[in-house]
This record gives sequence, structure tokens and C-alpha cells, in this order.
Amino acid sequence: IKRDILEETKHDKEVQKEKIKQKRKAHRVTAEETYMVPLPPKASNELNFTKQQFTTHHHLLGEFAIKLMLYFFKENRFDISNTQQVSMLEPFVPLLSSCLKSKFTRAIEYSVEIMPLLLAFPLPSITDQHM
Repeated sequence: IKRDILEETKHDKEVQKEKIKQKRKAHRVTAEETYMVPLPPKASNELNFTKQQFTTHHHLLGEFAIKLMLYFFKENRFDISNTQQVSMLEPFVPLLSSCLKSKFTRAIEYSVEIMPLLLAFPLPSITDQHM
């Protein structure tokens, strides 16, 4: 009887080893999986996920742009007497006013810091009360 039990346990162990070998063969890395760049999405729901990721993180790009603009203001890179520079600042006024309504606190903080600096410039959009 002991001999039968030992043979059954040996057989069970061999079966388990075979299953492990099959799992390892199934999980081998293929050449496509070794690339650093992910493959393009195959299904439409995956494509929607990539769009969702962009819209999820787009505020970070806006925060960076506002912070960069704040840096230039603090370094006195803009000249009030230069009309070309003043005209280049004009399109940013509506964007900064929309950042004041944002749900992201850093964007609001940076735009609040820039607004008093923008008031020093003779911008038509500020005088037209777009803010």
C-alpha cells in the first residue's frame, strides 16, 4: 500500500511539473513584446482610452505654459513700450481668464499671479472687459 501511495505522489508531482512547464512555455516573451514603443491600439475602446489620457493630462501643459510666461514677466523680458510685444500678449488674456475658471488649483494660482502683471500693459482685451 505504501508503494502505491508513493507512486501516486510521484505521479502527481510529475503532472504538476508538466503543468508548470506548459505555463512557462505559454508565457514566453515574443519579439513583439520586447519593443519599447507600444503597439497601436487595435480596438476602438483602446483608442478612446488614449484620447481620454490626453484630456486627463492637458492641464499640465497649460500649467507649464503659464509658469513659463510668469517667469518671463518676473525676469522683465517684456517691454511696455514695444508695441509688437504688447500685441503678442493680447491672445493670452482670454486664455488666462479661462484658467481662472479652471478646476486645477495650480493653473488658477499661476494665472492669478500673472493678471496684475498683465494689467500694466495697454491691452485692448483688458479694457474691453473680457475678463
